[in-house]
Order: sequence, then structure tokens, then C-alpha cells
Amino acid sequence: MHEPLTLTAPISPASLAPEIRVFAPALERLARLWPTVEPILKRATDVSRAYEPIDILSLVMVGRMGLILVTEDDRIVGVAVTEVRQFPRCRVLEVPFVAGTGLKHWHLQLLDFIDAAAVGAECSDIMGFFRKGWVKFGFELDGVIVRRRVGGEP
Repeated sequence: MHEPLTLTAPISPASLAPEIRVFAPALERLARLWPTVEPILKRATDVSRAYEPIDILSLVMVGRMGLILVTEDDRIVGVAVTEVRQFPRCRVLEVPFVAGTGLKHWHLQLLDFIDAAAVGAECSDIMGFFRKGWVKFGFELDGVIVRRRVGGEP
């Protein structure tokens, strides 16, 4: 009795690696994905009183902010928010929020996308309000943001 022959490709580590995609979704697609995007973004906006996810969605819809999605094998794993700011002497792409899981797997692709967006918007710098750990991704620590509520209450 002969064993059936099966043709299988050898398994390589590259074939096991997840497919990472970074993109700015069209508004219609963002609206469909919002129930998944919102809770991821909320983890970042909870650090600040300035925005809730719905505020960011509204600003994206009117073109004031940009929203970037990171997917791993078609599953949303990260969200970044951008805003072009014009200052008297330069234009800066601000990245006020980045949230998600598995950043070490997709930070390079995200940074490539952000760099391309900054070049496309004719920005000289990229500025983010991240944790200090972002220094290892090529950012330099440039001061510290301190915050105090009016009246001194925490």
C-alpha cells in the first residue's frame, strides 16, 4: 500500500509572520469600523480631558485631523491620530494619540506611514505626546509636559 503524496511548501518563519498594514481609511470605511476603533482610541484619550473619541471622529470628518489604522492579519491592533499644525516658522505633524496592542510588532510600519504623511504635508518635524519609551523609536526627549488644573485641584 502506497502512502498518498502531498505537496506542501516548507514552512518558513516569514510565512508565519502576521501581515501588518497601516493606512488612513476613507470616511465611509472609518464609519463602518468605528465600533472597533473607538474602544482602542478611548484608552489613549482617557489620559487627557481634552478629547473623547467622538471628538476626534468629528474632527477627522471635517478634515482637521487624520486617523491611521494598523491591522495585523485584518484585525485592528492600533490607532494613531495626526494633526498638521502651522507655526510661524515651521509646519509640524502632531501625533497626539497612539493606542493599540503589540506596538513592538508594528511601530516601524506606523513610523514609515507617519513620515510619509509629514513629507506629503510639507512638515519639517513630527511631534508626539507619547510616553518616554518612544525615545527608542527615534524620537528625542524634548522637555516635559506638566499639567495642573485651574485652581490647583488634581
